[in-house]
Amino acid sequence: MGSQATKPAAGSLLDRWCHHLRVVRGLAENTIGLYRRSIVVLFGERVDVADLTPKNLEAALSREFASGRSSGTLRVRIAAARSLGAYLAADGQVPRNPLAAVALPKLYQGRPGSLTRPEVRRVVYGPRPGRLPRDPLAARNHLMAAVAYCGALRVGEVAGLRVADVVRVPDVDDARVLRIRHAKWASEDQVVYWRDAIVARLLAAYTREHRLEIDPESDFLFPSARRSGRAMATSTAYRAISRHLAGAKIRPRGRRISPHILRHSACTHLLQAGAEQRVVQHHMRHASISTTARYDHTSAREAENLWRKHHPLRPGRRAQRGFVAEMAEAMLGNP
Repeated sequence: MGSQATKPAAGSLLDRWCHHLRVVRGLAENTIGLYRRSIVVLFGERVDVADLTPKNLEAALSREFASGRSSGTLRVRIAAARSLGAYLAADGQVPRNPLAAVALPKLYQGRPGSLTRPEVRRVVYGPRPGRLPRDPLAARNHLMAAVAYCGALRVGEVAGLRVADVVRVPDVDDARVLRIRHAKWASEDQVVYWRDAIVARLLAAYTREHRLEIDPESDFLFPSARRSGRAMATSTAYRAISRHLAGAKIRPRGRRISPHILRHSACTHLLQAGAEQRVVQHHMRHASISTTARYDHTSAREAENLWRKHHPLRPGRRAQRGFVAEMAEAMLGNP
């Protein structure tokens, strides 16, 4: 076995626990890093067995809540703490998990915002479909947003793409397969398939020309303009895609506009097109089907159309169209 599978003889508690998460649990590096940062926030870098008490955890969570942390962040903090407690119990350092009884806070999950199809066309194809901006960085940002939507990728996954990770499907010129390295919640690389003729042509042109103008020595698909030969930082990729969204004139309209809305939109549009939830879950690489189900919502207008066609008490042809959606908006106070 490799050196990674050998348990370290020494090291901090955090190091041994992270080694356990990596080798025994098989968690992805991003998840391990997230859990480790959570423990450092809660108990400090030099956490010890004696620190893991419900009282200490609740005090740390109170500070986090007072600083404005969301319930989702608090759930991650608690999950990391309970995981560390479970490791100590399994390793025989404590008789039982001291944090097993700490409950997770309820998580409010609203309806994820998404772009309309015309908005997606502006983002993915640009003002002149089939043509990229002349500026290499603008062209890069454009393709980052397009690939994020077509592959339903997270920002970090877009930044980590290498040229070799994009493979053309044999005998299908407009189809591509993407290899996703270090995908969230995954212990091994993932594969995503997508097909779009315009984006395929834009990506080919960008790879031949614009990418080489940014950094000819880099093997990353979207190289950094300042970190020669290295992957773009996730924060830099976030700002790059955000600039393209702003240039495409995507307005909030009650939504939180960020690069992640492209992933939300991809999931929503697949379900609206009639794709099965299990197929969409595989494409989105969701750990749970319940996450995919959040996107499978029916609008008021869609419900009205279904009622008109099938309900035995449906109104006559002269009934005003759109009244269900208008009433719902009025009752809920939606703009």
